[in-house]
Amino acid sequence: VFPAAPAAPAASATTIDLLGITDLHGHISRTTRTDRNTGQTSVEDPGAVTLACEVSAARASNPDTLFVSAGDSVGGSAYVSSILQDRPTIEVLNAMSLDVSALGNHELDQGLTDLENRILPASNFPILAANISGSAPLAAEGSGNGAFIKEVNGVRVGFVGAVTDELPTLVSPSALSTLTLSPAVAAASARAAELKD
Repeated sequence: VFPAAPAAPAASATTIDLLGITDLHGHISRTTRTDRNTGQTSVEDPGAVTLACEVSAARASNPDTLFVSAGDSVGGSAYVSSILQDRPTIEVLNAMSLDVSALGNHELDQGLTDLENRILPASNFPILAANISGSAPLAAEGSGNGAFIKEVNGVRVGFVGAVTDELPTLVSPSALSTLTLSPAVAAASARAAELKD
């Protein structure tokens, strides 16, 4: 007995593909590593060109593809990006039309003022943190208060970003002095429920 074939999607159905990255940390150059014992070379970081090609190919295959990040795109970065204050990485992500990103702890490495005055304005994509309050520029990102709604082929897709609950142990206390951090899961769930309403 063979299982029944899955039902074909309705004519009006939209298939949306999500491409996700996390912890890019400014690794935009292709790097390789050679094993000293075997002489075998392997790719350590594929770099931005490879990533851009993969994103482009996915979008060519399905124009309803969204490219998203879980954060930490900058900060703790490779030298090629950090020497220029991560401007190359932000420009690369802008060029690839990153749709949305959650706030990672490393986006706060140089403090809240740096996030508000350098990273957010340079990014052509919203950076979301539903579980942080105390920053008007961060709260204004996307559709507001840590959420972003994007329409894809008539379908409204909602994104909610949250930063790790461990944030106070990962960044300087001065970076958080004016911010209030709420539990990530509860804040994201509450914001998602608001989007559904």
